[in-house]
Amino acid sequence: MVLKEFSITVPDKGQVNVSFYLHFDTHTVTVDQLKIRADYDCGLPHQAKLVFETR
Repeated sequence: MVLKEFSITVPDKGQVNVSFYLHFDTHTVTVDQLKIRADYDCGLPHQAKLVFETR
């Protein structure tokens, strides 16, 4: 299990903090305890979904 955290500064608004745990299995990676916190009213949903995109 690995904790990942990052912050995004939104100009003239404030900061958004994101944290989640990655669980590694033999063939899969799952995400648990996704938390999004903002220090301003940003309208983020209460339920969040992490999406993995490949390019």
